[in-house]
Amino acid sequence: MPESQIRMRRFLCLGLTHRLSLAVGVLTSSCSEQTTAPTHPGPPAVFNVVTGSAQTGLEGGVLAVPLTVQVLDAAGRGVAGVAVDWNVAQGGGSLFARAFPTVTDSVGLALVFWQLGSLFGSQSVTAVCCGFGEATFTAQALLPLTQRLTVDGGGFQTDTVGRTLAQPIVARVLRADSTPDAGVVVGWGTRAPGGHVSPTVTRTDNAGHASMNWTLGTVAGQETSWVQVQGLPQVLVYASALAGPPNRLVITPNPLPTMGVIGDYMWVTAQAWDQYGNLELGAMSLAARDTTVIGLNANTYAQPRVDARHHGATWLTAQIGTLRDSAPVTVLGFSAVSQGQARWCGVSLAGDNYCWGLNTYGPIGDGTEIDRPRPVLIGQGLGLLLPRTEYHTCALTASGQAYCWGYDANGELGDGSPNYATDFMQTRPVAVAGGLVFSSISAGKWGRVLLGSQLSRTAWPRHRDQHVRHDSRTL
Repeated sequence: MPESQIRMRRFLCLGLTHRLSLAVGVLTSSCSEQTTAPTHPGPPAVFNVVTGSAQTGLEGGVLAVPLTVQVLDAAGRGVAGVAVDWNVAQGGGSLFARAFPTVTDSVGLALVFWQLGSLFGSQSVTAVCCGFGEATFTAQALLPLTQRLTVDGGGFQTDTVGRTLAQPIVARVLRADSTPDAGVVVGWGTRAPGGHVSPTVTRTDNAGHASMNWTLGTVAGQETSWVQVQGLPQVLVYASALAGPPNRLVITPNPLPTMGVIGDYMWVTAQAWDQYGNLELGAMSLAARDTTVIGLNANTYAQPRVDARHHGATWLTAQIGTLRDSAPVTVLGFSAVSQGQARWCGVSLAGDNYCWGLNTYGPIGDGTEIDRPRPVLIGQGLGLLLPRTEYHTCALTASGQAYCWGYDANGELGDGSPNYATDFMQTRPVAVAGGLVFSSISAGKWGRVLLGSQLSRTAWPRHRDQHVRHDSRTL
């Protein structure tokens, strides 16, 4: 049994005793005004309808007035204790009483309550008694408010953002008796971002119909409009808006980060949008111009991946329709590489310096403390040779000038800075103080050792008693 019907039965059962007692009390009071009736009536001779016929009510609702019959003898006296059978003859619905069959009371009355069925229109109940009498009760089931305003056409359409739907939205208005309600004012509107409708106010025709045209908004997805008639619940209408033709295509990131290790890979995205900024979900192609430099691992369900295959430079190209976007890709080749403390530095085939790896306190040299999983260009314009990295990083120029960068809280970099209280790191290469010329450099855990051109050795160790902070010593 549906939950709604179970709740209705519980409600009726809770109030049935009170309503039956009230109805019987009123009827008994009216009939008890007979002052000359004998105490022993004769056999049943008449079966009459007293109350409850020709009512109207909502489909599925309980009628306000109970169905009441009376059994009388030939002299018009009420006959008690007579069984009355009840039956729903048309329209469905349910009958409720203390017990079935019902039994007439002391003045010959019996009654039931009638819950109409869910079928609109004429419904009927019969009561049978005494082997000779049958009483018929009729009722007219009215449409619920929720069924009097409906959408007859145009719902759930799909079109492109900003376009007018191919079919108009048609609403129908009915009276409570299910006949068309002509000449009724109907209002229309949209919920943001649902575009706009035209017209916003109409009247129903002789068939109870009214219509409007709906132009979708500029945001892709589900859009909503509404129709309303005074006194009736508002009805919502839904449509789906698709993104328009793409007019912008972007590869991200662009340019792609420089790769320096064969077998390295990175994830990329290629997305297109229409003129309103809606993401385009159509098919898109990605291709590498030179597949010896990079490989492309892409499928419908995963984010595309670019794999480094060989040093060189090429382009990654995305295309959807006539739109194209390209991103440069570089896979570095190195003539020399050094490594220390989860960092790497190298000199590219073009002679530029790159470092990558952990970057706490700035030993990568790119001006940040951000860890760099791929090579970043450092020391542009300084002419550095291969950097040596450990806890800090240093490099010489071709002329022997030394540069260092990274952690500097104890003078490790030898830059001669007096601001040791606050200047505890350098995230870009700084020149070593003293103007000395060096022939080589090696990385140490707490300091740096460089050999001068005259085979003198210069160092700046960690401990305060071994050096003047942020300065160099000649050993």
